[in-house]
Amino acid sequence: MEDINILIQKLDWDTPVEGRENAIKKLQYVNDDELHLLLQPLSKGHWDGAAEVILNIGYPRVKSILPELLIWIQDLNWPGADKVSRLLREIGDPLIPYIKNVFIHNSDDREWIWWIFERIIDQWNTEQISQIQKELIQLSKGRVNDVKYRTGKI
Repeated sequence: MEDINILIQKLDWDTPVEGRENAIKKLQYVNDDELHLLLQPLSKGHWDGAAEVILNIGYPRVKSILPELLIWIQDLNWPGADKVSRLLREIGDPLIPYIKNVFIHNSDDREWIWWIFERIIDQWNTEQISQIQKELIQLSKGRVNDVKYRTGKI
């Protein structure tokens, strides 16, 4: 495989389509210990291509970078965030400890919490939601309007 840093540079929006698509294909074979290099690399012009690679790699290979993928959806306006949120939504149960961690340590980041609800939790089943019930109750204390309450899901 070509040097990973050169391939990542080719993920830029300004790279001709053929070169960008070729880089995306090749980067799917990156070593697991190099996956972190795809996390919002270089400039925002590279992020969408990197998200495409991560989406194509999929779970369980991306397990080692799940916390950082959650960080990527702090703002859904960031390039690639929509793709990353789709991947995270599909992961389900293995993502629960990382979401709990965000809720416990970042409860004041209302935008991030909103995107986690909007893009992930709203798609979950009752069993998955019950696994984060304690954290949901903590989040809702004094801020009932910030937490979406679903009858029968909490």
